[in-house]
Amino acid sequence: MTEALTLKIEKNGVANLVFDLPNEKVNKLSKPVLEQLEKAINVIDGNKAIRVLLITSEKKDIFIAGADINEIKSITDSKDALEKVSRGQNILTKLAKLKIPTIAVIDGACLGGGLELALACKYRVAVVNEKTKLGLPEVNLGIIPGFGGTQRLPKLVGLQESLKIILPGKAVDARKAFKIGLVDDLAREEFLEETLSKFVTEILQNGERNKFLALRNKAAKKRRIFEGLLCGNFIVFYLAKADLFSKTKGQYPAPFYALEVIRKTYGSSKEERGLQIELEAFCELAVGEISKNLIEIFFTSEALKKDSGVESEVQVTDVKNAALLGAGVMGGGIAWLFSNYDINIRVKDITQNAVALGYNQVIKIYNQLIKIRKYTRSQVDLKFNKITSALDYSGFDKTDFVIEAVVE
Repeated sequence: MTEALTLKIEKNGVANLVFDLPNEKVNKLSKPVLEQLEKAINVIDGNKAIRVLLITSEKKDIFIAGADINEIKSITDSKDALEKVSRGQNILTKLAKLKIPTIAVIDGACLGGGLELALACKYRVAVVNEKTKLGLPEVNLGIIPGFGGTQRLPKLVGLQESLKIILPGKAVDARKAFKIGLVDDLAREEFLEETLSKFVTEILQNGERNKFLALRNKAAKKRRIFEGLLCGNFIVFYLAKADLFSKTKGQYPAPFYALEVIRKTYGSSKEERGLQIELEAFCELAVGEISKNLIEIFFTSEALKKDSGVESEVQVTDVKNAALLGAGVMGGGIAWLFSNYDINIRVKDITQNAVALGYNQVIKIYNQLIKIRKYTRSQVDLKFNKITSALDYSGFDKTDFVIEAVVE
């Protein structure tokens, strides 16, 4: 296999370990990549000239998308699972134990094993980008995080915020990650180099007394006080379990396993024991029928996304401008859909009241997306500007696609 990692060492002692998996759109933590990572860690650990390590990606909008799902799918028995996952755990633990500061620079998707690698670093900097998402979606494949995610995430952000990420398998954006303490700093794409320079300088100049660790420790003290009021977190675990039963009816075991692993290990200083409990739970799930079926569904869904729905000889038209006959509630929903995908849409109806009703529906949908932090207000403003309206057919001659949604 061609090298997926490149280690660059600057004269000032700053090293950069760059992920760029050849001939792949995304970086994955497959077995060969993990082996390369271990070799790189050994080199870094033995080089006294290295003062700080950055871990970055050359892939556009991708940090590391996770482990290789094909390898998880191929697991045949618990012994096989134990061998594969414990290897990954051990390598990321080696990374976590490096004596120099380690910084994961997250620009794009950072999911599953990718986030577990970032959690094994001492610091994390995220680029503010709509593609930057951090999450542990393993439960959607019928398994749980197996490279230390159930141990390092709760320790970093606290019990409640970690459960919100691990149990539903949902990702958070860069700003939310910063708010909950998952990342230590944010950077704009155009100022990334400057931000990293300041970040590294702060760490090297102030050591363990740097402002980022100070903020982290302050947040941890507040959490301990709050969690102390919750009867040793009994209430949190009780409510989380009840919520899981309400949503899954007990049909999907993975989130329950994750919850139990965290319940047994949260707050413990025995890292090895915690990782072992996580490992045993992962192995039990990975060989189960539910996990195999969910992985199959995942691959089927991915294949459908790539399917245009037409025969190969049919030329697919790229729709950039659309038009809509009929506004109202239904028309508003259609207009929102196009604008959400950044397609210009011209809405026509016979009265201004009908047009206004359509706009109100669009506003209602976008306001809800802002409320759940799917979009910011500025992002919504840009998308909303994709919608224009008229009481005649002006602008229809420039459209690639017209939809009829006139009231019957």
